[in-house]
Amino acid sequence: MAGKFVIPGIINLHGHVGNSVDLAQDPKNFTRQNVESQLKRYASCGVTSVVSMGSEQPLIMDMRAEQRRTNRPAMTRIFTALRGFTGVGGYPTTAPGMKGVPYECRMWMR
Repeated sequence: MAGKFVIPGIINLHGHVGNSVDLAQDPKNFTRQNVESQLKRYASCGVTSVVSMGSEQPLIMDMRAEQRRTNRPAMTRIFTALRGFTGVGGYPTTAPGMKGVPYECRMWMR
């Protein structure tokens, strides 16, 4: 391995897997094929794990369970809390097609 480098796996602690195709972001893009394509792309860049932050759909939970059962090393490992939270009118609900994807919360203080 002369002239090569070995680095530890990279962990993406804030990503959004599945909703984008090129620069178009839309929940309709969240398909098994698109998620797998993105996870394989992450893996090819040395990303071993991704925390996908709240713009996922239930399919991601099935895929995560499959990864844990089969230990598929060809794709980046998924960590997710599924549907996330944002402030009212916050990102990503303001992006076209993303309204209603995360829960919108109104903060209030006493």
